[in-house]
Amino acid sequence: MINKIKNNNMETIILNKKAINDLKLDIKEKSEKQKFFKNQIKTKNLVGERKMQPWEAAMNHLNNRKELRKMYAVYAILKGKEISKIDSLKFDNEWEKDTFMNDVTKLVNLYNEVNA
Repeated sequence: MINKIKNNNMETIILNKKAINDLKLDIKEKSEKQKFFKNQIKTKNLVGERKMQPWEAAMNHLNNRKELRKMYAVYAILKGKEISKIDSLKFDNEWEKDTFMNDVTKLVNLYNEVNA
């Protein structure tokens, strides 16, 4: 099965079923990492042992959150939602939206290349 989406430049983006499954697995993996990073950020009530410095965990958490946002957007779009209807995708200006959609397009192309 092949899914198609249109980005802001009205180009059609195609993502195959295997790529969608890989995307879902990567989302699950990154979500688990978020829990780990969130715990490692704590300086007092840490559960378990410290495996990285709090500042390092905070930077990893921030980068991972940005990637997850893009991945969730790709997944929601592929499920048929319009970009304007996705609550987490509210942009302050057009430049920010264009940049984000370019990153989403690159992410889709990356998953397609891996699963070609």
